[in-house]
Amino acid sequence: MVRIVIENLGPFRRGSVELRPLTIVVGKNSVGKSMLLYLLWSTMSLAPDFSTLGDLAASMGAMDLANAVMKLVTEGKNPSREFRELLKIYIRVLPKALARSFEERLVKVFGVQLPKLLYRGSDRGRIVVEGASASIEFTISSSGIDARFLSVDESLVDKYEAVVPVPGKLVVMLNGVVVDEGYVASLGDVISVLMTVLGDFVVHALSPFFLTEYLCALLVDSRAGLARTLLKPFVDPSIAKGLLYADEQFIRLYYRLAEALARGNVVLDLAEPLVRELGVELVPVLEHGMYRLRVRTWTGYELPFEFAPSGVREAVITALALCARDSPRVVLIEEPEAHLHPRAQKAMARLVARSVNVLGKLVVVSTHSDYIVYTLSNLIALSRASERAREVGYSENEVLKPENVAAYLVKQNGDAAELVELEVSEEGIDESSFAEIAHELADERVFASL
Repeated sequence: MVRIVIENLGPFRRGSVELRPLTIVVGKNSVGKSMLLYLLWSTMSLAPDFSTLGDLAASMGAMDLANAVMKLVTEGKNPSREFRELLKIYIRVLPKALARSFEERLVKVFGVQLPKLLYRGSDRGRIVVEGASASIEFTISSSGIDARFLSVDESLVDKYEAVVPVPGKLVVMLNGVVVDEGYVASLGDVISVLMTVLGDFVVHALSPFFLTEYLCALLVDSRAGLARTLLKPFVDPSIAKGLLYADEQFIRLYYRLAEALARGNVVLDLAEPLVRELGVELVPVLEHGMYRLRVRTWTGYELPFEFAPSGVREAVITALALCARDSPRVVLIEEPEAHLHPRAQKAMARLVARSVNVLGKLVVVSTHSDYIVYTLSNLIALSRASERAREVGYSENEVLKPENVAAYLVKQNGDAAELVELEVSEEGIDESSFAEIAHELADERVFASL
């Protein structure tokens, strides 16, 4: 099970979310969905403070081991035992290095100091991230953040093999697959290979957490406004002053995805139904050394992306993130329904399913749209008869397996927000749980008789 547990943070006394290829968070406005999504993104995109990592590792004898590895490699001898011990040191100090980065990240993401993030009246909060073979606990208080492993399976380390095919060259493999290789002439060369292997360990033990911002994208709920204001060639510095970190990341993501589209690294065919519903064509252009987007409307008129209709500005970057071949691998989306008419909302939900099924992305969606929720629910219900998908206007790559979907309802319970896990089965998502937010869905359950 891969999940996150939170205690005494924001409006939550306690809650946990199991992450599956598609995780849906539903609720009314102002109940805590955004805070939950931002906490998820903060942990998923977090990288350790490498200065702290190096200092702590050195205090535990890492440099002596690194020297031993370098000596063995230059002599053409196998350094597997020493390399594994060196890797274990870096793994053991990893939580402290992550905690150092986490302090800065939370303040930047939420725009407040740590005490303001704690549940009312609490002096400390807690976040536990649980990966496939390790879990880390972060304790948050007014004095900072501390972290420790609750569990870690170091037997994975013993599966890494360091070999020296020729004197001076180090190759590290896991189960026969090369993780990294390089020529070793200094301690820096050893540490460079080690950092790649440490990242590989984190992916195997803790993914989808700690993947870095490059692999994990947050599509913030103010997409249309940010695009209109901050994508102009020259922006008054006073506008950008005080911009929240997630908003800055969204602007950087826009430029990355515009370049990916220009270079053919976006499977745009997956988004074709949504783009067609929006009535636009996307045109990447190179301006002032940077790739940007232009939009050609159904009338044939072409205009800069920042001047496109609001629904286009909301949906297009989300669509490109969902269709990008390599990065991001994890996509968190606030209110994918924003500024979209009902048919476009359904097209967006179907794109989410295609992204999960075709590109293997992990997607987290927070929404209060009945159209989004029940389109996804219908795609789950289709799993009972996926061969009939085309008969009812869907494709097989839109069918969602119930075991690949988790759904949660965030609701107010007294003076706290409560996270309620919803039942997901071959029937779809339990409709009774959505009574508070859905009122027009009786005619949407068209697959109940399949």
